[in-house]
Amino acid sequence: MTDKINKIEHLIQNAITDGRITPAESEIIRHAVYFDPPVTTEKIHLWCELQIKITNAEILLDHG
Repeated sequence: MTDKINKIEHLIQNAITDGRITPAESEIIRHAVYFDPPVTTEKIHLWCELQIKITNAEILLDHG
């Protein structure tokens, strides 16, 4: 399971290095969390942390 968590953490870090996240990057991360079984509380927690950062404008949505 650690490999899947590491993969999601890596996806998130790569996506937000510039302080922005595109809809495509967000979708890739969401897919890794919810559609790559099993769905775990750890994976959901990473997704929620990302969403909180977006909500708090710590990370900007980049719509191109």
